[in-house]
Amino acid sequence: MKSKIEMVTPRKPRAVHQTSATIAETHQTFADFIASLGMSYADEHVELAMQQLVFEGMPFGNRPAQLRRPDSKFYDKTYLEARAVARALVEIGVHTGVLSVRRSRAPQPDVTVEYADHVLYVEHAMIVDESAIAVDVAIEDANFLLHDATTSDAQLAGVFDRGILTVRLTTVDVAVGIDVRALAVETASVARSLAGDVSLFVPAPELYPTLTSNGARFFYKTCPTPSVMPIQTDDTLDRLREFEPTLRRVLEQKIAAVERYDAECKPVWLLLSVGHGFELMPCLPETVEQVVAELGIGGFDRLGVQIPRRYILLFEPPPWGIPV
Repeated sequence: MKSKIEMVTPRKPRAVHQTSATIAETHQTFADFIASLGMSYADEHVELAMQQLVFEGMPFGNRPAQLRRPDSKFYDKTYLEARAVARALVEIGVHTGVLSVRRSRAPQPDVTVEYADHVLYVEHAMIVDESAIAVDVAIEDANFLLHDATTSDAQLAGVFDRGILTVRLTTVDVAVGIDVRALAVETASVARSLAGDVSLFVPAPELYPTLTSNGARFFYKTCPTPSVMPIQTDDTLDRLREFEPTLRRVLEQKIAAVERYDAECKPVWLLLSVGHGFELMPCLPETVEQVVAELGIGGFDRLGVQIPRRYILLFEPPPWGIPV
């Protein structure tokens, strides 16, 4: 007999899903939380200035964020690009006089920034461990499958409603990835078997091969707070060694592609946003400078390497500009 969760069809993501709150409202909630701890964060002025920039006819702050699927923690790709460029404009102090930020399509670069007397074109790319992101997306989709299943599975819904279930995956092989459906089905099966608090439960290998291969550990605490995203992964994967070759590969690809843009797209900048664990890499500025010194920036008029909520490194054609 098939498990009920196997009969649930995953929700197919549309191009863009909007949050219910605007960017300004979300920012204010976060700012209030930080303030309640007696703290403040250094780049709040950057966020507030970015909210004033007009994104496709409306200030960023008045727009809801756009996600890859409802309730996702991942931005829609084109929205992420526009947001990263808007933030970079503020970080390097060239946001004054911007009339509009808008998304573009080939043969133009990703984002077009309009000023009163000129236009700036920006190509954007993320410097991330793509395998690790694929795993995170798979885990998110498995969590959505679990919650979809609770609509027709009262027993599973009861487990989630009565407490907090945490499933930690400790040995994920990012090169292999995760079988989303198998992960959700096995997690649901284990969840139904839980009775009362569980400080640590390791599923049987013969019954739960997917959970076992990913080093799953179950924890359950009965309480009035329901589970939100029960499946998680320990952020202990050694990603840092992949930074330099990833940066090199992306920069080479973008330099090779710059000739395909419309000839009128000038000036054109390249913005590389470092994320998903790489931004914590020791000696990151030195590594970036070394790779850029070797490869140059091709036909781009400026290169920015953005480390979110920390700083941005800027490079111009030789002689190299001093990173700021």
